[in-house]
Amino acid sequence: MKIKKVFLAGAAVFAATTVLGTTGVYAAEDKTVSDTTVTYNNQSVVPGDSGVWGIVIPTAVSFSDGAGEKQNFSVELVGVNGYELDDLHADLRVQVSATSQEGYKLSDGKGNTADYEVSYTKTNSQQAITTGTSTAKSKTQVAELSKTTAKSDATATLKRKPTVKGAYKDKIKYSIAHTGSELK
Repeated sequence: MKIKKVFLAGAAVFAATTVLGTTGVYAAEDKTVSDTTVTYNNQSVVPGDSGVWGIVIPTAVSFSDGAGEKQNFSVELVGVNGYELDDLHADLRVQVSATSQEGYKLSDGKGNTADYEVSYTKTNSQQAITTGTSTAKSKTQVAELSKTTAKSDATATLKRKPTVKGAYKDKIKYSIAHTGSELK
């Protein structure tokens, strides 16, 4: 008998909500006041063919709102998997090339852009890859690294900040090739 009363009470509540309309708990909708992009600047090691050396490349570069702002964009030859630079052969040469997806422009995907430039130091000379040059989207050798010249300093400089607020990005693809013996 008790089960019939509980069932009938449940059926009465169901019928009341169906006739009167659906009941439920409603909460106020959250409104976003502002978004903040969080970035982490780290470097990644791209391994060479044999697994005894690799190239350290920047994995994230973040500019703020200041035109003229500079960020580290260096590439470096390192030993990996327990090997050190001293273990590498003196005639090993590693060519590092870079290709910009957006032609060294930061793009928001809506047609708005901001210009930046990357200046790589190549063995006693400065080579600037600049927005708008004929090589901006083509693969360009940016460094030749060896045991004695293991690092190529590079700086990315924001040349023109965007006029429209938003998230702007570009993607740099690095390629590596080597000549010479890898180990002593």
